[in-house]
Amino acid sequence: MLRLRVFLAGLLLLTICCGSVAFAEEMERTLRLKNGLQVYVIKDTRFPIVCTRLYVRAGSASESPEEAGISHVLEHMVFKGTESRPKSGVAQDVESVGGYLNAGTSFEYTYYLTDMPAAQWRLGMDVVKDMAFHPLLDPQELEAEKEVIVAELKRSKDTPATELRKALQAFALKGTPYERPIIGFEPTIRSVTVQQMRNYITRYYQPQNMMLVVVGNVDVDEVLAEAEKLFGNFQNTSDMQVTMPLDPAALGTGVQVSMASGEWNTTHIGIAFPVPGDRELVSLDLDLLAYLLAGNETSYLTRKYMYEKQLVDAIQAKNMSLDGVGMFYITARLDSQKVQTFWKEFTADVASLQTKVFTAE
Repeated sequence: MLRLRVFLAGLLLLTICCGSVAFAEEMERTLRLKNGLQVYVIKDTRFPIVCTRLYVRAGSASESPEEAGISHVLEHMVFKGTESRPKSGVAQDVESVGGYLNAGTSFEYTYYLTDMPAAQWRLGMDVVKDMAFHPLLDPQELEAEKEVIVAELKRSKDTPATELRKALQAFALKGTPYERPIIGFEPTIRSVTVQQMRNYITRYYQPQNMMLVVVGNVDVDEVLAEAEKLFGNFQNTSDMQVTMPLDPAALGTGVQVSMASGEWNTTHIGIAFPVPGDRELVSLDLDLLAYLLAGNETSYLTRKYMYEKQLVDAIQAKNMSLDGVGMFYITARLDSQKVQTFWKEFTADVASLQTKVFTAE
């Protein structure tokens, strides 16, 4: 949420500075319904489209180890029909008017989205409501969809860079929900039942745990009224648990070094360690540090190891900032015969890193 607030504040400042805000007309509003659901509306008349997003604060970090991947399974299942839109009715209603439909799962939230022609924004909002609150969850469809998800899981294992990141994450964030991949594991995916998903929905899919965002060529007051009409009658069934940020220092003092083999005698190698999450302002400093280290062709590690020494084919630094904790990692792809030379120089470089290596250029 910190990063979202910073982004929105910057966006508003940019808009004001560019002189494009019509102060006579309200361009954005936020509203919290009586049941706790947050609504955020931004009017943007540049294009005849409306983008609707319904965020649920529940992702893979909300899962127990035994149900790893259930958030992602549920995301798949909502496309298999709702109470008022069975089978392919969800996609058909959206696509028949030229709209776009999708959903996604992260560590900390799941989202349902529609991008609609402006005249059809009400339909787009109704569809995301249906997906979140009224999925059919047919048992036969679930068993068939498990095969699709397991195939997706197996495809990811063919990508060394993905496997490397998972290995780094499993070690650096060990003991936290973030050590598990969002997609889960084959045994936990296959064990998901319809009743488990219904229990999961009851636990997390509550209005107080959601945020509706609507951006586009709309009347702000009309959107707020429609949000009240569609979502206002849903009730919260229990109090939501407040999660506290984790202490990175408590996760261990070591760093994780992992390697993965790729095609054509290529090695992927990386180093990672836990850092504060995005509730801490230092997370923004770590974003900047990652960019200075390996964010573009002029950054320190890229310039040195790709262009000057020609030891790697690619190198990147990332600050994976999560709600409870974060992970800072550096990965590289290089010829296998260059690993020893690169790793000796690279580790010495990182161990003695000082701000003076970052020049004005």
